[in-house]
Amino acid sequence: MIPRIDAELLLAGDSDVLAQVRDAARDVGFLTLHNTPIPTSDIAEVFEAYAAFFARPVAEKDAVNMARTQSNRGWGAGGSEQVDPDANPDYKQVFDCGFEMAGSDLPAYAPNQWPDVPADFRVVIENYYARALAFWPIYWWRLRGLLVKTQSISKRNLTSPWRFCAAIITPSGQAGRGRTISASPCTQIMAA
Repeated sequence: MIPRIDAELLLAGDSDVLAQVRDAARDVGFLTLHNTPIPTSDIAEVFEAYAAFFARPVAEKDAVNMARTQSNRGWGAGGSEQVDPDANPDYKQVFDCGFEMAGSDLPAYAPNQWPDVPADFRVVIENYYARALAFWPIYWWRLRGLLVKTQSISKRNLTSPWRFCAAIITPSGQAGRGRTISASPCTQIMAA
């Protein structure tokens, strides 16, 4: 089971929560944060925006199909991803967006693709992304101290919150990449 960590208690240095984070880093490799500075109403708005996008006709979503860009930006159709060539493809839809770096030729910093419909999709997602980036460094300093102290990660990988994010959250080096998945035909949506 993936541990569910109270972000406010983590920031306060609660010893029980710090132990949960240490165990998650050592034994599970993942954790989820709740009770963050992002209001639950804003998070609900993000889920609604993604649900509205994933419900659009394929022809509309295809206008922002990431298969045309050679980067992980935009919509990915069900069956478009396959990690193991000898296995079935993933039958989920995805929408990827992330940090853009003008002038970079690295696919990890490619321009985001935004659909025209739903009309407020881009604004909702960019606002959420900005809020998440705003509080990330605060939690990073708390995690950094804990992970170095428990030798869960080397100090070398912890020179900045963004390097840590790239090393831990996206090992492929695609720093700041956000992904939302819709497991069709289910309506369950997960933000990662």
